[in-house]
Parts: sequence; C-alpha cells; structure tokens
Amino acid sequence: MIQRLLSFLDASPVNFLAAKNISDMLEADGFRRVDQRQPLGEVKAGGTHWQIQFRRCKQVIFCK
Repeated sequence: MIQRLLSFLDASPVNFLAAKNISDMLEADGFRRVDQRQPLGEVKAGGTHWQIQFRRCKQVIFCK
C-alpha cells in the first residue's frame, strides 16, 4: 500500500494532476462522472458517482 501511495505522489506533483489521476482511478473502478455544468440526470441509490469541482483549486468529490 505504501508503494501505491508513493507512486501516486510521484505521478501527481501538482493538484490538477492529482485530480486527474484520482478521476482516472474512479472511472477504472466503475464510478460514473457527474458534470456539475449539466443537469444531474439519473442518479440511483447505491450508484457510484464522482465529479470535479472547478473552483480556485480542483477537488474530486465521490460517493458510493
């Protein structure tokens, strides 16, 4: 687990790369991206969703 963390930190030297790398991992695990600029659409209980907040800094929010 420590090696995975170190690999992630090496691949994410700045915040926007960290957000991209986390987004890629969530998509690979089956999470569905929710675009905050579009209507929410269909969200089912028990679903897995994520989005990137576009503010002063990027942040990834996800729920399962």
